[in-house]
Parts: sequence; structure tokens; C-alpha cells
Amino acid sequence: MSCTLGPELKSPKWPRLAFLAVGRHERNGHAVFEPGELARYLGTYDAETGEVVPQACRS
Repeated sequence: MSCTLGPELKSPKWPRLAFLAVGRHERNGHAVFEPGELARYLGTYDAETGEVVPQACRS
């Protein structure tokens, strides 16, 4: 697989998830995401290689 990760995808998931939640929270404090939206931002887990792969790089 040849996909270059941007600097935002090289940082740990927990701060990216925290920033997504803070940036998307509503008045009640809940962050609403569509199904699969977090996977698009955070990447997915490849069970064969054990790597976290951005959805854009998946074949």
C-alpha cells in the first residue's frame, strides 16, 4: 500500500478525537457524527497488518 499520511494522521488518536468532539459539540455537550464519519477522520484498523489506515488509503 502506498499512501502518504499527512501530519494530522500521524498524531495519536486521542487528541484528534478530543478536538473533533470539542469542535462538533452542540449546546447539550454532545458531539453528533454520521455513521462512518469518525472512521473517515481517524482511520480504520487493518486486521491483516495491524496498521491504522486512513479510509482514503483503503483499497
